[in-house]
Amino acid sequence: MLKNWTITFKGIKKSKGGFSAYLKYLGNNNHKNHIKENHKIINFKEHEANKVMVENQRILDQMNYKKILNGKGGRPSTSYGISAVISFPFKVSSEEKLKKFKDELIKEYYKDLCRMNKVSANMESFKRYKKLIFCNIHIKDKGSQTQINLILPHYLPHTKKELEKHLWKDKEIHKQHILKIDMSQKKYSFLLKTVNNQVTKSILGIDNLEYIPIETKKGKRKKLNEIYKQQNEDLKAQNEQLEENIKIMKEQIQQFDKRVNHINRQIQIFEQAKIDDKTIKKYRNRFENALRNGDLDKTKENLERMENRSKKVINYNSKKLAIADYFIRLTGKKTYHSLTKSPILQTTSSNPFTSA
Repeated sequence: MLKNWTITFKGIKKSKGGFSAYLKYLGNNNHKNHIKENHKIINFKEHEANKVMVENQRILDQMNYKKILNGKGGRPSTSYGISAVISFPFKVSSEEKLKKFKDELIKEYYKDLCRMNKVSANMESFKRYKKLIFCNIHIKDKGSQTQINLILPHYLPHTKKELEKHLWKDKEIHKQHILKIDMSQKKYSFLLKTVNNQVTKSILGIDNLEYIPIETKKGKRKKLNEIYKQQNEDLKAQNEQLEENIKIMKEQIQQFDKRVNHINRQIQIFEQAKIDDKTIKKYRNRFENALRNGDLDKTKENLERMENRSKKVINYNSKKLAIADYFIRLTGKKTYHSLTKSPILQTTSSNPFTSA
C-alpha cells in the first residue's frame, strides 16, 4: 500500500539559460546519466522543447509589458516554471497508453487548477495552457522504471466574461486572460498528487492503495524518537566498551609497573656488582620512550627484551661466579683479572660445576 505515487518538485534556476539547459538535458539520449541507466526517451510533438520555450517567453514578455503599462515597479519576471517528476516503480511499455495518460493528467490538472483559483476556462484557454507545458517520458530497467518529466508554468490562461459594445445590443464574450500563480506552493503539489492517483487508476489500472511494493523497507523514514533511541543505545554501548578498555589498560599498567620495578632492582644489583650491560640500557631507553609516547606494542616488546636480556646476564654471571669459586680453590688467587688470564682456565677439561 502506498499513500501516493512518488512526485518530486524542483525549481528551475538561472532563468532562461537554466530553463533551456534543463530542456536539452531531458531530451538528450546521449547524456552520460541516460546512457548509464539505459534510458529510453519518449518525446511528444505537441510538447517540443523549442515551441515550449517560445510560448513561455511570449507569456513572460506580455506579463512584463503589462506591468510597465500599469505603472507597477519591481523587477521583471524571469521564472519559467517548476519541474515535476512522476516516478512509477513499474514499467509501462505501451506508448499509446502513456500518451493517453499524459493527456488525461494535464487536462484534469488544468481543470482543478482553474477550480482552485476560481477562474473559468474553455477549450481555447486549455490549448494555450498545454502549449506552455513540456513533457517527455523516460523508461529504464532499474529503480523507478517509468518517469514522467513535466515542466509546469507559473501562468494560468483562463477566460473572463465581458460585454462587447455594439450599436443595437451589447454582446457577451469570453476574453482570454492570464493569471500568475506560484507553483512552488504546497497546495499545487498536493493537487498534482491527487490527480495523478486518480488518472493512474483510471488509465493504467493500478491503484496506489492496493499496490504492494517489491522492496518494502527501501526508502522508509524512521521517526525521530526511534532515531534518538538508536543513538542513545549506540552511545551506551560505546561507553560500556570504553569502561572495559580502561579497566584492561589499568591492569596492564599495574603489570608493567611490577615488571619495571623488578628490572630496576636487577639493574641496581648489576650496578652494585659493577656489571655494565649496554644492551639492557638500550632496551630500557626504548621502553621509556615507548611508554612516554603511549605505544603499548613497543612498550611490551622492549619490556620482554629487557627481561630476557637480564635473565641471560644473571645466568652468565652466575656461571662466572661458579667458575671463579672453583679456580680460587685450585690456585689460591683471589683477583678476578688474574683469574681470567689463568692458563688453567684455558687448558682444563674438568667440569667447574662438579664438586671438587
